[in-house]
Amino acid sequence: GFYIGRSTTGMFRVGYDTVLPNSNIIKFWYNLNTECKVKLTPNITYYCKPYIIQSGKYIWGSVVSFRTPPITASFSSIQASNVSSTKAQVSCYLTYNSSVKPSKVGMYLEYGSTRRIVGTDTVLPNTKTFKFWYDLTGLTAKTKYVMQPFAVINGTTFMGSKVSFTT
Repeated sequence: GFYIGRSTTGMFRVGYDTVLPNSNIIKFWYNLNTECKVKLTPNITYYCKPYIIQSGKYIWGSVVSFRTPPITASFSSIQASNVSSTKAQVSCYLTYNSSVKPSKVGMYLEYGSTRRIVGTDTVLPNTKTFKFWYDLTGLTAKTKYVMQPFAVINGTTFMGSKVSFTT
């Protein structure tokens, strides 16, 4: 089996087998997500240490490390369309690299000193790139609005660029 942890002194056992092939070379592996139910955190270094038990004694392998990739999210084509004196449609594309899909996306809208969320979605497609948009009504004529998309992925909020439009 093996131990894993965020430091070489704070490891815990996550995988083990009790029946092994009758060979001098043993290869064993574990899927941390499905078999071991370990949730790895993005952008963290983890340490692993394999072991075998032979004649009641632990024989330890070398400690190896790996770093999980950071989650990235980018917003593109942030725009307002069909803008009139009281209406607009705001939209953008989100691209992310996480195996965990976003739990929420939405759009902030600012005008004057007011900043509010004008739309959110929590049921999202399982694609790494998708478009989301909101139809806004009740806008004030001849007013400058600033929109900014956001996405929440694995508990982290990612913000897009601010883009303005005027009714």
